Amino acid sequence: MMEDLFEINNEEFKPTLLLVDDEENILKAIRRALRSINVNVLMATSGKQGLEFLSQQPVNLIISDMRMPEMTGAEFLSQAAQKYPEIPRILMTGYSDMESTIQAINDGQISNYLPKPWNDDVLKSIVADGLQSTQLKLHNAYLTEQLIEKQTALEALNKNLEKTVEDRTQEVINKSKKLEVANAQLNNTHNSMVSLISNILALRDEQGSRVSELKASIAKDIAVKMALNEEDVQSVYNATLLSNIGKMTFADNILDKPYNTLNKGELAFFKKFPVLGEAVLIGIPGLATESKIIRCQFERYNGLGFPDALDDEKIPLGAKILAVARDYVELVQGLYTGKAFGEIKARAEIKKYSGDRYHPDVVKAFIDIIEKYSMDEVAEDEKRISARNLQEGMILARNIYSSSGIILLKKDHIIDTQVLNKIINFEHLADEHLDIYIYN
Repeated sequence: MMEDLFEINNEEFKPTLLLVDDEENILKAIRRALRSINVNVLMATSGKQGLEFLSQQPVNLIISDMRMPEMTGAEFLSQAAQKYPEIPRILMTGYSDMESTIQAINDGQISNYLPKPWNDDVLKSIVADGLQSTQLKLHNAYLTEQLIEKQTALEALNKNLEKTVEDRTQEVINKSKKLEVANAQLNNTHNSMVSLISNILALRDEQGSRVSELKASIAKDIAVKMALNEEDVQSVYNATLLSNIGKMTFADNILDKPYNTLNKGELAFFKKFPVLGEAVLIGIPGLATESKIIRCQFERYNGLGFPDALDDEKIPLGAKILAVARDYVELVQGLYTGKAFGEIKARAEIKKYSGDRYHPDVVKAFIDIIEKYSMDEVAEDEKRISARNLQEGMILARNIYSSSGIILLKKDHIIDTQVLNKIINFEHLADEHLDIYIYN
């Protein structure tokens, strides 16, 4: 990533990064860490000064600290998002203020998250990712200009110069293909936001983050089995991955408490979290469908669920799928009774409540796909290895998680030399051993 940054039209384009932090030594330290990157760096010691810089000159990326006097990072990013929505925004914080973090996500529409203290390589990677959209837009404009020039040249060519026409036409085709690739990369912003929120959740609930990925994969397979279109399948996956976002407001003592051990007050608070989850996501562009699914995830087929007591026809299909995937995994994990169910017993429990809690068609699709999932042992088509035994060309059979629950690499990623070196370096720097599973 870093060596490819600003590869396009490099001599004519140098992006500008705005750093906002009330501590000048922090600003200078970040500037030093970014010396190897081809960027202009502006430094502001307050949100007010940062807004002044934004009004005076073009800026391509903002990094702001959360805790600052007079105007917090959340307030500054919110104002920047309103006035300059096209500029990517990165939140930097060194403390676990979940309410402020949620506000920054919701109001400031941040593009990424940088913890303090930071790792220089991670900082450079995040800056590269944040500027990628600007770089792609520049690339699009450049390619479009080139396309127009080539088309004009084609019109001026003599019809008898068939070979010349053929060569120019091929150039136009190649430019168009590059434009399609660039546009596809821009469309990944939606899923990048989901991954960002998921990683922030992992900072609070490590175990929940690992389990949510399993729930999301099961829900996705159910949706595919039920022949949902590609867009709806992705919405079900995203909603399931973020289904516990409302739990960020829970106290530590009830975060992982089995459901049937909650007292009356705790249960009343628990029943609010789907609504809180919807509230957090509803203001984020592109996640309206996911927010509705999350609100309705505890509604029941028989109409006896919460928060709105909806019956079958009024419950989004994605919420019905999420409920089955969630309850199966949480039964196996012991989150309902405090005692873990075996996988066979958990499946039987899901089937038992088909037509009562769950939609029969969803249960049928669940039974058809669940055999390939095993939470208890290594599957036949995979094996567990150490980082030092990884080789180029190997394919990950499961996600790789950090000790804090953040996804480092996703399932089906193909190992290359660069990734291999990063994994080994991460284990060394973080002083931890990663759980790595590859396909046989």
